[in-house]
Amino acid sequence: MSSAFNEREFEFCFNAEFVRTNSAALIGTPLIPSQRMENVLGYDVQFRIQNGRFTRSLFVQHKTSSYAERLKGRNAEFWYCYSGPYFRFPVARLDRTRQHNLLVELAERGEDVFYCAPIFVGLDNLQTYFVRGSVIDNSRFFDPTDMGRISDFEQHHVSCDRTGAFGFFHTEPKQLKRTVSWNALRDETKDRHVDSKYVEQLETVLHDAVKTVFDAELTVPDKVKEGGPIPTILYVLRRYFAVEWYILP
Repeated sequence: MSSAFNEREFEFCFNAEFVRTNSAALIGTPLIPSQRMENVLGYDVQFRIQNGRFTRSLFVQHKTSSYAERLKGRNAEFWYCYSGPYFRFPVARLDRTRQHNLLVELAERGEDVFYCAPIFVGLDNLQTYFVRGSVIDNSRFFDPTDMGRISDFEQHHVSCDRTGAFGFFHTEPKQLKRTVSWNALRDETKDRHVDSKYVEQLETVLHDAVKTVFDAELTVPDKVKEGGPIPTILYVLRRYFAVEWYILP
């Protein structure tokens, strides 16, 4: 069973709930214009970064899940990991993009990086959880370093049981060390000073990660660079890593 909603719709609901409920900031283009826009991006966020008002930095790539409730067709390799229903989502193929390996590289350089996928399908469920403010509670986070780098051109997947308690990385099933709920993730992310110094260091880390994975220098338009380190970081995160950047107090 497919999700019945796309990644942008899931990301939209996730981000709106995140900013509303976590006294936190999404460093990127606001998805919901509102009176809280200045807390999402702008002078207020930049001021708080400069004054060290945040203590956690998190990078997330959103996925949507499909759900299998019975054994059929070619899903045996997934089904027998759980002996029952499961969720799964695909990881981008290496012959199309190097995003997965970039996420692994960024995580190995000390940043908190995760895939995030819902443990539900169906547009009705997305709408219901969004109204209830429980999209995040019904999502799980997966550490790309548990999966390791991809070196072939096969289609790989991440799967988890129907409750999101444990999961595997496929094609050859490899049990993940953990799947993480939002409450656990918030407690486990590194405690750091997200200030101007951190932003400068992050810009260097991103450049070095891209250089390592691509064996080439990344390119940023001059007009983006003129805006300073934060617009530059956002450009790199979107173009190369396809992640959202969240900062928390």
